Amino acid sequence: MFFHNYNPLNNVALSTVVAVLPSIILLYLLVLHPHQNKEGDRVLGIRAPYAALVAALTAFVIAVFIIGMPVAQAGSAFFYGAAAGVFPLGWAFLALFFFYYTTQAGGGLQIFKDSLISLASDRRLQVLLIAFSFGAFIDGIYGFGLAIAAAGAMLVTLGFRPVQAAVLCLIANMAPTAWSSMTSGTIFLWSKPNFFAFLHHLFPIFTLFVSFFLMAVFVFMEKGRFRDVFDLWPAALVAGFSLSLSQFALTQVNMGVIIDSRLPRIGSGLISFVLTVLFLYIWKPQKNPQYASDSGEIPSYSATEVVRAWLPWGILGIVLCLWSLPGVKAFLDGIFSISLPIPFLNDRVVHVPPIGDGVSAMHAVFPLNLLSSIGSGVILAAVLSGIFILRLNGGQWAESLRQTWVSLKMLILFLAIMFGSSYLARYSGLDAIKGLAYTQTGSFYPFLASLFGAISSLIYGCVAASATCFNAVQERVVAAGQIFRSAFFYMMLLAVLQGLLFL
Repeated sequence: MFFHNYNPLNNVALSTVVAVLPSIILLYLLVLHPHQNKEGDRVLGIRAPYAALVAALTAFVIAVFIIGMPVAQAGSAFFYGAAAGVFPLGWAFLALFFFYYTTQAGGGLQIFKDSLISLASDRRLQVLLIAFSFGAFIDGIYGFGLAIAAAGAMLVTLGFRPVQAAVLCLIANMAPTAWSSMTSGTIFLWSKPNFFAFLHHLFPIFTLFVSFFLMAVFVFMEKGRFRDVFDLWPAALVAGFSLSLSQFALTQVNMGVIIDSRLPRIGSGLISFVLTVLFLYIWKPQKNPQYASDSGEIPSYSATEVVRAWLPWGILGIVLCLWSLPGVKAFLDGIFSISLPIPFLNDRVVHVPPIGDGVSAMHAVFPLNLLSSIGSGVILAAVLSGIFILRLNGGQWAESLRQTWVSLKMLILFLAIMFGSSYLARYSGLDAIKGLAYTQTGSFYPFLASLFGAISSLIYGCVAASATCFNAVQERVVAAGQIFRSAFFYMMLLAVLQGLLFL
């Protein structure tokens, strides 16, 4: 049995520095480490899987030789996390990319994009429609940067600069991820219903703010004027208000059904996208040549072709909403679902005070619920679309699979290593050391947790990573719940600074 030690060096400051060392090394290797590329040019930052591997080895050495975790348990924790990175997260990435390449092989993706341009030839509206509303829908399917990658790729194909598209999607992604992370990430506060209701009433305001802030950032990127932002206020209001109102409404319904369902996230993004599209059919801003799309002349498509291109996305939305229902999940789990206890780790690690009671051991069970996984729903939508709508042949199916594997093989390796490091930090107590250090900062706790959470988001590719600042110190957070009431305002400040950083 391994008991956590939150001060292994008998010095709080040194123990905290050691705990954050893997993250510091990873950030340095990703961003600052100089090396030569294949062309012989000196560049900064090495490939993500290699950087992640070095950071993981650092965490393993610290866990075993400084924290004192047995080698067998440390190895089991890492491989447990690696498995979680591959499934369900890697599986969800693979499924959505497979859906993407399936629609591309059938020709529907290009028609889908062209119809979006004809609907919103103003690039400001394209940012709002794709980065904000469509990105929120994709984020509901699965977070961890998936929405930024998918929506960003679509913006690039529409003529946006790659870095510009990434930044815009990153800012737009604050709306769904802030909602998901801060509400589902504080489920342990369910015993504090007033605070839970406070979050659900507060974040729709933040969501509405993001749509206008996104427009302002893009306009200023293009050296425009504030008036150019104001010209689009009706569309920004519809997109932001529909997302925030549906988030709130679906969550109120969901709270009486099951906690942490994907229905509010998927449904709110889908509702925002559909309502914004419908609104743009009846409202157009004044034409401004500065923001006109430079995608060239758009071919003329028949109504049948347009409907055929949009149907796969409709099927995807319907299937994913079904997959988010508790009854469907229970039915699919009844067909196939197994739980695999992790050797040397399950019930062999104990949180000690002030975090745990020193008696209850941590569970380590890997759930293999393949059928009810959100990735399987996406695969089903791709297969149905490819067979009955796009009518792909064998060669097109093979090409879709090939492109999916080529695009994702390094990403899945990176996810496995990163999640392995994350689980190793959780079971060794490294994350608890950092969490306890944050709680010692008093009223600055929300700011520092958000700041380090933002850094974790850049490293891990997901805003949910910031929840690790809270999860390890649940009891202390509950005891000091009033501190969290200022977290929203810190988040607003960080959002503004993030936007100004890229102007």
